[in-house]
Amino acid sequence: MRICIHGAGAIGGTMAARLARAGRDVVAVARGAHLEAMRAHGLLFRERPGAEPVRVALRCAATAAEAGPFDLVVCAAKAHALPAMADDIAAALAPDGAVAFAVNGVPWWFFHGIGGPHEGATVEAVDPGGALARRLGARRAIGAVVYFLAELEAPGLVAQHGAGRLVLGEPDGSMSPRLAAAAAALDAPGWTLSTTPRIRDEVATKFMGNATSNPLCALLRVPIGRVFNDPVLAAFGEKLMREARDVALAHGLRIAQPVEQRLALYRDGPLAAFRTSTLLDVDRGRALEVDALLLAVAEIGRRAGVPTPTLDLAYAMLRAMAEGTGLYPGAPAGAASAAGAA
Repeated sequence: MRICIHGAGAIGGTMAARLARAGRDVVAVARGAHLEAMRAHGLLFRERPGAEPVRVALRCAATAAEAGPFDLVVCAAKAHALPAMADDIAAALAPDGAVAFAVNGVPWWFFHGIGGPHEGATVEAVDPGGALARRLGARRAIGAVVYFLAELEAPGLVAQHGAGRLVLGEPDGSMSPRLAAAAAALDAPGWTLSTTPRIRDEVATKFMGNATSNPLCALLRVPIGRVFNDPVLAAFGEKLMREARDVALAHGLRIAQPVEQRLALYRDGPLAAFRTSTLLDVDRGRALEVDALLLAVAEIGRRAGVPTPTLDLAYAMLRAMAEGTGLYPGAPAGAASAAGAA
């Protein structure tokens, strides 16, 4: 099976490195200084904190179309980047190829295959006007939820912070032959891989945490534990998490991890010292996943009649901060400095 990792940053780069070392036929699609560093020197991969990086020989490309066709594209880019990538992904797919979307927040395919009154609905926050559904087609989509921590430490250098899990599932709940084939292809050291007929449960479990820790850590610019060991901040975080959970429950989804257990991990567990991906994006001046993490959760909540005032407030604050610093997706270059000079 030919595999493309589209968006080979922290998570995607880690996946590309692991798969290449496991002997898979994999191509990494990246851009800018990261792509140039990988082309010049290979991908440097730190398997765990403190380990010396190893050099991974890896075929790299600026577009998937130039290196295709692929049987499986794993899209590990930020959700707001997907519409601009759709044509390239479509051009790179083999006739029966599939795309596994390993993205944070609510995926664009959320209502495709769900059944009931919302079947086929568009999540406008992540797929404005249904462009992704039209250009790629929901039949191509495989859900993917990543539970491991990784970091792009420098151009050409990615690091994995501990082993984790990768969960795959068909949006329609079927345990299809292509799902089994994708799982076999992506099974590699560095994570445990499983498949499920209820991939939205995994999506919801992940977005329940993402909608809580990511915006607060980014707004306050502190690690998770600093937020959730402050009683006032922790109370606000708990409200965010419970609203996100209520949205999931209203759509018939199951959350395996109770809110209290997740909050305890944020206070005293291994995640307490972690700087979330959104905070790292703030640190490095990269566009923030504002809409996928918060606005999309509120949007699917409205469809189910669930009020989300705390999520709405967090979204308004994070978007204002992103716009004010030029980090809202689509903001013109130099927006922050121009605003400051006015």
